[in-house]
This record gives sequence, C-alpha cells and structure tokens, in this order.
Amino acid sequence: MNQKQDSFELTIWQPAGTILLILGSLTMLTPLFTTLSQSALIIDSVAGGVLAAAGIAALLRGRKG
Repeated sequence: MNQKQDSFELTIWQPAGTILLILGSLTMLTPLFTTLSQSALIIDSVAGGVLAAAGIAALLRGRKG
C-alpha cells in the first residue's frame, strides 16, 4: 500500500510542479510584452514568483518520494 501511495505522489507532483513553474515563469514575463500600470506590474511579478516557487516546491516534493 505504501509503494502504491509513493508512486501516486510521484505521478501527481512532477507534472503539477512543472506546470506551476512554467505558468509562474510566463506570468513574470508578461510585463515585457504588455503595457500595464505600475501597481499591476508589481502584482503580476509577485504572482509569477509565487507560482514559480510553488512549482519548485512541488518538484522537490515529487523528487523526495
């Protein structure tokens, strides 16, 4: 049962982490291609950083399994 749970966690965390990391990276890059207000740029960059950090955490959790 434990082996089954470990393989399930690996199959969930690796793709989820990759998707979050890509979304975070793209979110941080959008200010380069758009004209937003200063506060919107800050919010966009912070949101991208949070998504990227969540992606890295998910990838590390998937590796630990």
